[in-house]
Amino acid sequence: FYYAEKSLDVAKKLQSKKKVPKILRQIASYYYTKNNYKQAIIVNNETLKLAQEIGDKESIAFSSYYLSLTYG
Repeated sequence: FYYAEKSLDVAKKLQSKKKVPKILRQIASYYYTKNNYKQAIIVNNETLKLAQEIGDKESIAFSSYYLSLTYG
């Protein structure tokens, strides 16, 4: 988790729009596995929004899937 957050900081500083949703997916997955569903939903929604903006279909699919698991 620590390294995912550090990676996210670097990706944001470099304005790497393709990397940010992928890193956020990992962070959301971490929250989900720790039963922190509220935070998982927040991060997945952020991921979904960014992925839709750049057309990242893989991240859209993963975020949608994890949101369905979390709400399910």
